[in-house]
Amino acid sequence: MSAPAEAVLDRIASVVRTRLPVGITPAYLDGFLDRNRRVLVAILDRHLGGAASANDDALPPEEWTAAKRTRANLEAMRLAAGKHPDDMSDADRRILAGYSGWGGLSIEAASPHFPAGFPVPEERGLIHEY
Repeated sequence: MSAPAEAVLDRIASVVRTRLPVGITPAYLDGFLDRNRRVLVAILDRHLGGAASANDDALPPEEWTAAKRTRANLEAMRLAAGKHPDDMSDADRRILAGYSGWGGLSIEAASPHFPAGFPVPEERGLIHEY
């Protein structure tokens, strides 16, 4: 984990701890930070200009770059089009879990890479995606 991002998270936590909303205890905040530290540090590291690292995989798909989301979506689509669910491994299921939808991404640019016969998402469905 990035030391600068760790320091920023610790500083943010110390400020937030002094201004907790009613009903949120310091113990609750500390538990949240403990459970989510890896993801929070990875997000801060990315926003602080840190290089993409192994922590990048700890980020949730909505925090990935558009290019990474597009690659993950296409990989999941190719897998879904080419493999029966009963034949999928745990690694295959992780690939499918990386599918994040097309909100904010260019379907037109990606559609030539869709598996043959795979349905192109409909505009009406995309309106309700996010």
